[in-house]
Amino acid sequence: MPEFPEIQRLRRSLVARGLPREHASRAAAEVEAHLDDLFREALEREMAADAAREFARSAFGDMDHLAADMASRLRNSTWFGRHRLAGFILLPVMSFSAIFLLLIMAGAATGDVLGLWHSNAPTTAAFWLGLGHAVRLAHLVLLALTAAVFHQQARRSCCGVWTHAGIAGALVVHGLVHQVGLRSLAGGHHLLLWNYGVHVDLLVLAVPLMVLLVFSVAEWFDELAPTLKGRSAQANSARIPE
Repeated sequence: MPEFPEIQRLRRSLVARGLPREHASRAAAEVEAHLDDLFREALEREMAADAAREFARSAFGDMDHLAADMASRLRNSTWFGRHRLAGFILLPVMSFSAIFLLLIMAGAATGDVLGLWHSNAPTTAAFWLGLGHAVRLAHLVLLALTAAVFHQQARRSCCGVWTHAGIAGALVVHGLVHQVGLRSLAGGHHLLLWNYGVHVDLLVLAVPLMVLLVFSVAEWFDELAPTLKGRSAQANSARIPE
């Protein structure tokens, strides 16, 4: 089977356009198989090897254009890929808010059943402090999970780096205006705060950016893995005595 250097360029171009590495490698392998079929067909027509290779290449045209067309078709095959603004800007914020609100309502109902909110409930300052920390922890964990789920969906939908940046940006902007927490009032009363207004909480702003960084590093290692494996295999073969 002849070597087609364009295949590696096609694979890199597909990855750069947002396809997961395994999808890009599979698509590039399919194109390479078609190139090999065309090459063999040309040889059967008694064409020279160089001419047969050029014949096969010309059938697919420019690999960058082919990569753009393949990425577009894969992206448009999913709802999220066709509606990136709604799917990756609006939906993450709406999902986070709805799920967090449901969690708070479930916690409030549970506390009411247990009698924790009654005026004569045997609650202490330590209890309310712990409850405040629990609310904050739930806030941060749900924020991280929301970001991770939508980053993974963007990866499956073959969306590129700007979509991932949009997910993080939407959650950061929401974090700038969304306030949630437990506030102590006079007379030993407590208020669950849930409102909107400019409020800078560095940890809330950092969580979506940290998740974006983790996904970016994972993608980078995923892309680097074949190169590292190839170098390792070459090094191992060089150590084997003849």
